[in-house]
Parts: sequence; structure tokens; C-alpha cells
Amino acid sequence: MNVRDVLVDTIVAFHKDDAIKPLKFKYGDKLINIDLIITSDVERQTGNVIFKCFSLIDNFKWHYVLRFDSKNCKWYLSSIN
Repeated sequence: MNVRDVLVDTIVAFHKDDAIKPLKFKYGDKLINIDLIITSDVERQTGNVIFKCFSLIDNFKWHYVLRFDSKNCKWYLSSIN
């Protein structure tokens, strides 16, 4: 599946130490639980936070990238494979 910067609704936990943790997101009509956050990085130029994640969706293992646009406070699904 090839996805490029699709806007998604995301449920997120904001911790008191300024950490952000996405918990689940809606893609199409599916609500997808984030099983594991592999890495999270902040882009230097834009300040966006990039999360490389893993989920088990319909008994298949999927790796994908969620991006938090901190300037506009929006979440994007950047790639899935």
C-alpha cells in the first residue's frame, strides 16, 4: 500500500514532560491501534515530529510513519508498507 501525506484523525497522549505519544488513528473507516512506536524524531528545519510505528492490521504486520505538523497541529500518515 502506497500512502503519501494523508491527513488522519489521531488520538494522542500528551505527557507533562512535553512528550507526545500517538495511541490510535483513523484511516478511512478503520480505527487502527498503534501497537509499537519504533522511533520518534524531530525534524530540525520544520520542528515536525516523525513517528515510525508498527501495528497488526487484519493479521498482517504493517510498518508506517506518522508525522505531527507542529505548526498546524495536524497529523499525517506519510507512508505505510
